[in-house]
Amino acid sequence: MDTSAIVAGHIVEGFENIDVLENEQELKTLGEGAKIRINKYQPAHEVVTANCVPISGKNNFATNGIIHLISGVLPQPKKTLAEIIEEDEEFTKFKNLLIDSGIMEDLKKQDQPWTLFVPTDSAFRKLPRTLKKQIESGEGCVQSILLEHVVKGTICAAAVVSQVRVKNILDNNLQLTKDEAEKLRVNGALVDSENILGTNGVIHIIDKVLIPNQVQGYAQIRM
Repeated sequence: MDTSAIVAGHIVEGFENIDVLENEQELKTLGEGAKIRINKYQPAHEVVTANCVPISGKNNFATNGIIHLISGVLPQPKKTLAEIIEEDEEFTKFKNLLIDSGIMEDLKKQDQPWTLFVPTDSAFRKLPRTLKKQIESGEGCVQSILLEHVVKGTICAAAVVSQVRVKNILDNNLQLTKDEAEKLRVNGALVDSENILGTNGVIHIIDKVLIPNQVQGYAQIRM
């Protein structure tokens, strides 16, 4: 992507006051097909992001517009979450679960933003043998294990100052924490790579498979 296209992806026509923008609102930029997704969080004080980049200085008024300072260059995603997962060879186990469940089709649509905590194939290989076999055969609580990793809405890494809870689509709490070294974890799993932005949400890559409490009990009974 050339410099002019990058710059165009940072410019929006009109007067966009951050205070009146809504969470998950998308702004069309001068860049071809490029949009900016605004997210607002309240961990301790309000955190506002643009394409998951924190806004460090909002609403600097000028005679012909308004400037918002950001802490980095805005990513300009071109692929859906489904396309990102389908094209990465490290996500084959998670991809197959999404396909079998039918959720992959939802991840191709633009009408609902998602956050996915995606375990690598290496993370699946670390599972106990019995649980691994159940997942591979589609038995047991496979659907619950998959859905434990899926959250409606865009949860950027900047939403976590020290710790915050979010609910996944199972209505279970996920505990997100960030330590002094800025390492992000979800239910104890380390986020190896954060803020992989798609046109319909964000992916965080994790080093462990998240197991719901009810499934942990079931797995122990079966072992």
